[in-house]
Amino acid sequence: MKHRFEQQAIIMQISISTFLLLLSIHSMTVAQSMKNIESRIATTLEQSHEFLLKESELTNERASQPGWPTNTQSDPDYRDSAEQAHLRLKGYLIKTLPEIPNSLSAPIGRTGGVWVAAAPDGKMRSWAWDTDLGGTMPVIYLILEYLTPKGIRVVDMTDTSEGAGNCGWYDTIYHIISDSKQSFYLPRMRLKASTCLTGAEISAYSIEDTGLRTDVRIFKTPKKLLSSIDYEYNYFSNYDDSTGTERHQLELRDDGKLLTIPVVKNSGDPCGGEMTSKSLRYEFDGEHFVYKGISK
Repeated sequence: MKHRFEQQAIIMQISISTFLLLLSIHSMTVAQSMKNIESRIATTLEQSHEFLLKESELTNERASQPGWPTNTQSDPDYRDSAEQAHLRLKGYLIKTLPEIPNSLSAPIGRTGGVWVAAAPDGKMRSWAWDTDLGGTMPVIYLILEYLTPKGIRVVDMTDTSEGAGNCGWYDTIYHIISDSKQSFYLPRMRLKASTCLTGAEISAYSIEDTGLRTDVRIFKTPKKLLSSIDYEYNYFSNYDDSTGTERHQLELRDDGKLLTIPVVKNSGDPCGGEMTSKSLRYEFDGEHFVYKGISK
């Protein structure tokens, strides 16, 4: 009997040791996977910078030669090489993030040039980066990952329609739960169309089965229901020199009960309207954000 107990104890110790070893290996694999992502991002951004630098140098060289065109068919297409690098990065993230169980919550190391925003419940996270392919209006790639009952899904939020600006990224993802126990995600997008023309937008999303619904009409204005609200303004009319920050911005406060959206005075300026100190006030009634007027 004693011998049998000793054997069982040994088997149990081996089982526990094996479990701990497998857990350790899994943790190391996940950590390594996130490090691979960070490394891939850093490498792509560095490669793109080098390609665009070479393009600039080639253009300057051509311009310094009288009678020579600014470029020829025999010249390397460095801009295309940079664009292809960013497209490969986007494809890599769309494929790889769902394979990493904690990619929605794992800490992100140094990924300079990438904006990452996450919902407080850990079920949604956005990744965005400036490709440097634009001029004063950036060309930004944006993807969104979210958790479903069947695992992590990733969608490409980059607007590929003709003439699309692709100049926005999420800096915050709010999360609220309605009285009917439905979860809504409200990403706040920042927009940069030029040095002075900027904007912001708030939208309402919900996760339904394995899909992402992006047309949730949750904002109730005096006339109709909207799935998003946006505005444009002159960046310099909202910039505070003393603090180096913007004075007014769209915010969801009071535990998700109060949404305030800055009022912009239309000035006819190509750089956008003038920011005011007033705000549109929307209060959450349990199902919708209902317009309640303007607050000073």
